[in-house]
Amino acid sequence: MTSRLAVAAGLVLLLAAPEARAEEPLVGTVRKVAGLWTDSQEGEIRRKIAQAREQIQAAIAVTNAFLANNRPIDIRVDMFAELGAGVDRRAAAGEGTLGALFAIQGERCDLIQIGASLRGDLRSDEDRPMGGAQQWGHLCLAGGLDLKVLMKIDVPGLALFPMTLREGGVLSARPRLTAKRSAIDERYSDIGFGFDVEGVRYLWAENRGAGAIGFTADQKWRWRGWPGGDEAKVELEGNFWFARLFRIRGEDALADRFIDILTFGFHGIQSDNGAAIVMVWPVRFYGIGFGADDSVLVDADLGVGGTGTISSSTSGPGVMDMTTIDSTDLPDITAAVAHVAVHGGGPRRFVSVAYDRTVDTNVLADVIREDRFTLSGQFTNELITARGAAFVSRARYYLTETSRADERVAGISFTGTYGLAHKLALGVTLEGVVGLVERDPLLDGHALPRGIRAFATLSTTRTLWSLY
Repeated sequence: MTSRLAVAAGLVLLLAAPEARAEEPLVGTVRKVAGLWTDSQEGEIRRKIAQAREQIQAAIAVTNAFLANNRPIDIRVDMFAELGAGVDRRAAAGEGTLGALFAIQGERCDLIQIGASLRGDLRSDEDRPMGGAQQWGHLCLAGGLDLKVLMKIDVPGLALFPMTLREGGVLSARPRLTAKRSAIDERYSDIGFGFDVEGVRYLWAENRGAGAIGFTADQKWRWRGWPGGDEAKVELEGNFWFARLFRIRGEDALADRFIDILTFGFHGIQSDNGAAIVMVWPVRFYGIGFGADDSVLVDADLGVGGTGTISSSTSGPGVMDMTTIDSTDLPDITAAVAHVAVHGGGPRRFVSVAYDRTVDTNVLADVIREDRFTLSGQFTNELITARGAAFVSRARYYLTETSRADERVAGISFTGTYGLAHKLALGVTLEGVVGLVERDPLLDGHALPRGIRAFATLSTTRTLWSLY
């Protein structure tokens, strides 16, 4: 025991003395007292200590380079709660949610955010109360590594690896009625992680620049109902772009502008059969401004998508996993994909008209081609927040090699809140979907249902602690 303590004491003293040499009295005394290593062993220990110091110094330099472009401005802890009651299709329903959030706020985003919530719900057509939970976290370093700080060279506006890392999971969640038709009407649970990263970003002006080699990816493990109810399905989703031109408009604008050149996308589900969708866009335009003050913005992209194969590998210490998702028991599908939209207004008040043509898959490994027209808008002031949308959708479902079905629906959604005293807010949420044609029986269990969900809510958000 005494020998081990002597070794530990010697190592601590060596680490605490950056320029320690064998002839230094303190180190020499420790070595004589311990008498546990030879000169060659001492040299190896010193080499490892020097390597550790270099790694620590490198980590400090990288941290400083990230902080130069991602400065924290506040640290806060929030609590939020909501009670709601209403109707969910033909059943009376009630819900309650309680959660908390920790965040380190930055100039562009929350640098670190960690949150969790618990939910309880009760429906008149279920035998017992149900519950659920959600947890999420992210690390946002949108400014990237400042090369001027990292490498001590005068290259203003050049940054490496702007990134966002995220993780999260949900228990017993349910999709919205007005979601994309690739969602299905059942409770689900999932856990996963993802990231957005750029290779390099250059600002030639304060708010204009270009980026190269951007990649976004998310991987989830999803269960129907609660975990353990069936075998987890692997879901992969992401996209890659070769180059991006962008303009940062600031908080007073409705959106930033960016143009992506040569973009590839993918979305796959590894189910009993499996389905993989691969897409490509030569150019994608978002937030192209018109007018003197950019009060009208336009999005436009046109590409091609269809069934294919996705492969993904995960490697690390003791981990080597290859995931391959093939499209099985499905026809070969190729279709145009598009997004065209016009937005008018600002972040507090706007109106948008959009058309989207998508090819996607769902947790059942169906393939869904959907055309959707959407009219949406928002109004906010100090007391009132109101958001609404109306849409018309036409979808074709490819269920197997030989089985397909069509669906046409229209829907609306609305969320409104009114601020009360004591940081309380009274709210209304509404979503409804009606069929424009009779529903094909083949879609039972595959397509989202039709009906109305309407809730009155009482909510509050309070900051329990803030640094500033």
